[in-house]
Amino acid sequence: MAWKKNIYAYPPIGSPDGGAHVTASDLDRFLRKVKAGSLLSAQATAAFFTPQVLHHVQDDWKQMYGYGIEFAVDGTGKVMFAQKEGNNAGVSAVIRHYPNQDINVILLANIQHGAWEPLRTIHRLLKAG
Repeated sequence: MAWKKNIYAYPPIGSPDGGAHVTASDLDRFLRKVKAGSLLSAQATAAFFTPQVLHHVQDDWKQMYGYGIEFAVDGTGKVMFAQKEGNNAGVSAVIRHYPNQDINVILLANIQHGAWEPLRTIHRLLKAG
């Protein structure tokens, strides 16, 4: 498969449905500000980081949705991580927070499925540590 530009996939400027221009540092800073309660009220911050609806059960954990993010919840009800991810022609990205370790993982890739394999590797390393 040959490389091709994705300039016609989205408008050339940021929009609510995609095409935003951010750095990994921007996303990390955003997540830390939300977690610290700097962007939302205390009640809204707590709700944002609380799983709300079961999507499905997968082996020994549950995938749940919340307000704008999704969660992996273990069998005891403990949140393993919260994340938001997405991809489009030529790009993929994920922002993931591990509350037990207070670690944010931000991956931006310039290929459509480029973020997932590094994310799986990082997850395995964090789970083992």
